[in-house]
Amino acid sequence: MGSRPASHLFAELVHVLHDESDALVANDPARLLDAANRKEHLLRLLAPQANALRAMRRSGSDELERFAREAAQLMALDSAQFVAGLSSSRASAVDSRIAAVRAAHTD
Repeated sequence: MGSRPASHLFAELVHVLHDESDALVANDPARLLDAANRKEHLLRLLAPQANALRAMRRSGSDELERFAREAAQLMALDSAQFVAGLSSSRASAVDSRIAAVRAAHTD
């Protein structure tokens, strides 16, 4: 994002939006054009950040959906009967996973 961090760019964007609003209220086309050009420039600089945030949100949503499906499956199992048929190490792992899912479900 160049030499300016995203937080500064967002702060500048808020300032430009105020300038744009003031120019609209004052009916000043020159100030409005200047503010619109600065806003467009800042939005272009912030585009990679926005794209990264969108990708993170999609990834998080996919993970939550997968976790919800897994939680529903684990909660539907009779854990005691299921775990009884496993070796002790696998049973311990399944018990731990069931406990984690149940704990997350109650949060």
